[in-house]
Amino acid sequence: MVAEIQTTVVGIEALREFLKEFPNANFDIVKQEFTDRTLAVHKTVLQKFNGTRLTSRTGALRRSFQTKVTGDSLNDLDARVYSGSIAGKPIIYAIIHEFGGTVKAKKAYQKLPGGPYLNIPLSGNKTKAGVTRYSAFDIFSAGGFIIKSKAGNWIVMSKGMIPMFVLKKQVHIPPRLAFFSTGKREANRVLPNLSKKLPEAWSKI
Repeated sequence: MVAEIQTTVVGIEALREFLKEFPNANFDIVKQEFTDRTLAVHKTVLQKFNGTRLTSRTGALRRSFQTKVTGDSLNDLDARVYSGSIAGKPIIYAIIHEFGGTVKAKKAYQKLPGGPYLNIPLSGNKTKAGVTRYSAFDIFSAGGFIIKSKAGNWIVMSKGMIPMFVLKKQVHIPPRLAFFSTGKREANRVLPNLSKKLPEAWSKI
């Protein structure tokens, strides 16, 4: 799917070429090492959801992370950690959380002067963990309204006069997931680990 994160770990082809020298009798041990490194990447990425780098409201992005180790021989052994789909739908914002980028307003608040705008949640609309409590639809359905602040920003207010969102034309998202850098780190651990697990096979290469 287009929205899935696809990265290439530098040096992985050299690793595969090196593994071709291993006797195929060691396949199960090598595959387990690939599995262990893949799970390590998966665990590290999940730890990004700590309320500092990333917070989770619906949990969809977190649930989209999957692992896969395939192959019947050392020649075609393949390991992946990726953001896939949930209920058949790709998590389209996974890519920007991996690589970073700028999100620009497209449709919302087009009738508002200067529109369209993005909803940026304010502290009054966040939990202690930084997760957004209510959507703009929730706020407006409960009697919310829009005012202009002294600083010139449009603010979505709750019926109880609590600032819930500030409207912005765009927002920059920094890289947060680190699939690539974590995958590269774990890939570099494969050969040292195998040298310890398979000293006899290693000495013959």
